[in-house]
Amino acid sequence: MLLGVTLVEAGEVDDATFAHWPAALRTAARALSLSVSLQPPIAIRTSIFLVTVGAAAIAAGAFVRSKSAGVSADRKTRWFFTVGVLVFAIAVLSALVNRTGSMSLGWLVMFAAGLTWTMLLATHLDERGVDRILAGVAVLAIASGALAIWHQRSRELLWVGWPIGSVTAAGFVAATWTALFVPIAWFFRRASKAAPAQAPSLFGGVLRLSAFVMSAWLLWSTDRRGAMIAAAGAVVLAVVAHLIFCLRSRVRWLVVVFIGISFVAATLIYVQRQTAFETGRRRGSVEARWLYWRETAKAMCDRPLLGFGPDAFAAEMSTRFARRRAEVPSEFSADLLNAAHNEWLQSFFELGIPGGLLYLALPTFALLVLGRRLGDAADPRQVRRLTMLGAAIAALAIEESTSVILRSPIGPPWYFTLLGLALALSSRATTNARPSAMRPIGFGRRIAGPGLAIVGTALVALAVVEFRSAYFHAAGIAAIPAGPDAVVDKLKRAATRLDLQQWFRVRRDIALAQATRAALLQRAVRQAGADPLQDPAARLAGDEAVAAWRALFESCPGFKDAAGRLAECLYMVGRPEEARAVLNEMLTRLSPLDPLCNQIMARTAELSFEARMQHVLVAIRGGLIEGPIQDVLRSIRPELDAWPGWPDRVAAARRCAGLPPGDWTELYAPEILRVETWRVGMNGRFAEARDLAEAATRCHDAVRDTTQERGEVPASETWQMLARMTYMADPRDYRKAHQAICQAEERAVRSERHVGRKPIPGEETVGGELIPTSYPDHFRSMWALSSLLHLAVGHMNFLEQRIAASLPLEARTPDNVGRMLSELALRLKHDFAAFPPDQRPANYNYYDVLIQRYNSPSGTRPTVDHLVPP
Repeated sequence: MLLGVTLVEAGEVDDATFAHWPAALRTAARALSLSVSLQPPIAIRTSIFLVTVGAAAIAAGAFVRSKSAGVSADRKTRWFFTVGVLVFAIAVLSALVNRTGSMSLGWLVMFAAGLTWTMLLATHLDERGVDRILAGVAVLAIASGALAIWHQRSRELLWVGWPIGSVTAAGFVAATWTALFVPIAWFFRRASKAAPAQAPSLFGGVLRLSAFVMSAWLLWSTDRRGAMIAAAGAVVLAVVAHLIFCLRSRVRWLVVVFIGISFVAATLIYVQRQTAFETGRRRGSVEARWLYWRETAKAMCDRPLLGFGPDAFAAEMSTRFARRRAEVPSEFSADLLNAAHNEWLQSFFELGIPGGLLYLALPTFALLVLGRRLGDAADPRQVRRLTMLGAAIAALAIEESTSVILRSPIGPPWYFTLLGLALALSSRATTNARPSAMRPIGFGRRIAGPGLAIVGTALVALAVVEFRSAYFHAAGIAAIPAGPDAVVDKLKRAATRLDLQQWFRVRRDIALAQATRAALLQRAVRQAGADPLQDPAARLAGDEAVAAWRALFESCPGFKDAAGRLAECLYMVGRPEEARAVLNEMLTRLSPLDPLCNQIMARTAELSFEARMQHVLVAIRGGLIEGPIQDVLRSIRPELDAWPGWPDRVAAARRCAGLPPGDWTELYAPEILRVETWRVGMNGRFAEARDLAEAATRCHDAVRDTTQERGEVPASETWQMLARMTYMADPRDYRKAHQAICQAEERAVRSERHVGRKPIPGEETVGGELIPTSYPDHFRSMWALSSLLHLAVGHMNFLEQRIAASLPLEARTPDNVGRMLSELALRLKHDFAAFPPDQRPANYNYYDVLIQRYNSPSGTRPTVDHLVPP
């Protein structure tokens, strides 16, 4: 069915490559080689999981034996299934009460699919089947782990990624695999007189040991602290389980308590050291998690019975954290706070205390029954299986106390598979009897068969819907060059997304496209000399844009820029009172520092100059002086030049440079100095602007790694200003300017630190740390200035990459890069022509070679000036 959707939606494929193949092979090749883009590409995992579970449920429903009607599954399995059904029922009730049905659909579908998968595995597998699956997992761990590490090493990437996924996802599966294959059971196997046929397989032992080594290596490569703690905790729990359930010594409890206290103490000391002695990202991630957990626990008390609804954490907590996100953009850079980084605490928040307890009871119950069976197991192979599965589930449970993987496509399949294997093994750990094929779970054939078939069909249908939505979501984004009409048409067919982040983002993308369409229509109507507020088509487009943004704002008021975009659309359709009401609600109740809302307020001509100036300072606190803010500054520049109070604020800001933030008398010192640098630079006083920019960089350094940190993006712009003004004041200081632009690069790269590769030893770096593989548009001016200054000092490594990053994405061609390199050389030759040879760059004569190589008109000033102050 997925392939059918692909064939229908992707259209025709050029089969010239397969023209010489036989007809049957050509058809198969065309089907398998279709290029289909999904948003995100990993969305295929959700559909595959749902299709797998659905197909298994349909098969189970179709082949239930009539003679097995009324036969019950193991009692523990029935209890587990009952608890799971209760969790699902509470979740549905919570979604209905909180009116979060559309938002909660993805969680409900994935939980229903996972519970179905768990029960199918629990009732249809025996020890032999469990062994085969574990062997398959071992092969998968070896293959995917080796590919991930090879991909990282071959590309010198900072983190592992392909084919598993993000570094967090890779750490999650690495911790689970490490715990699953850790050879702890070898040290606790009882002496057993097992028959030779039951002797452990040498091949199986080598396979498991290889999987353990590869998984441990992958775990180390990911450098995920939570995953490492989870793997270590799983080993400790496995040892404790053996001591409790396998030993009969009276001192075992003393040993257990000692081991438990030692592990908890070591973990707390490790975390405390991360918080106290580490700086930057590591400390920030620990502190952010503590903040998430405290605020989640406080909010949970507001609705203790049914919670806020499945997957409603993102909507509620993104709103509650809106102010914090604006205050510390470096720690809260995402547009949506989608998870609490603690799955079990989040379940209490979303399902209420009763639902959260039942949800937590699922892995706890599985661990307990495995432990009880461990005490009865006599066969070393049974001990090994029970230990492996118990350690893996424990690792997963510990990992999800600090992570978010169960809210991603890769987590639920592993989680519910491990639970199913644990139930299948624990119910048969003392017997080798094979379960009756396709046994129903405590129901008669007439109920179990059709029920499983209905559930399976629904899951397959939902898989097709999700696949189709992910396809149209990607198609809508790809259709942006074709215009907003094509984008809206495709994105509206993608509105049913199961993944929560994509559920929000497709609605945001629809709203953005509709707002763009409305703005274009209004512009066309104005150019025709008519009033757009009276034109039916323009009014309809504007009302649709308002409705789209309002729906998103009401779903999650704290969603990044939702309030500001709604206010812009309301202004556009002539409803300023409603727009001001939205802005006031955001700025007074939710986040006074919201950048976009302050930017819109700064553009409001009805406000006084002082009020508009204050909104400008707040808007650039976490952003750049560009676009609308630059337009505002240009419009109020005469008033700024004449304002008597401005020099006093500038003087106070300069006194703050280098002082601890607690001693500042001007809270917006960095922003004031940046604005003053812009103003003085626009007046042509570059030496004074250079000194102001240098003071601004000291302010940014003072707030770095503090609660007053502005983030890497504005800090990068400040260093860029210093580099530009240094060069403009005197081109002969190009080396000082180069040092400043390197600092700007470093701050810019830090804001995109997960997208880059490690430099080879001895290789020149970009940004001082790594070589980025992604170049956001808001850093284009920085890369342009960096290209010129690197050419001036003669650093040619990665110069073409820097030049390409300064161009729009569609213009990044070799010809354009060459032309820009020639213009940079022409600019430098022009700037240094008036200076004596000993004051020119050492590679000054090489500029003529570059100019002639790309056929630039020598002797003329370049058409592209990269150094005009913003």
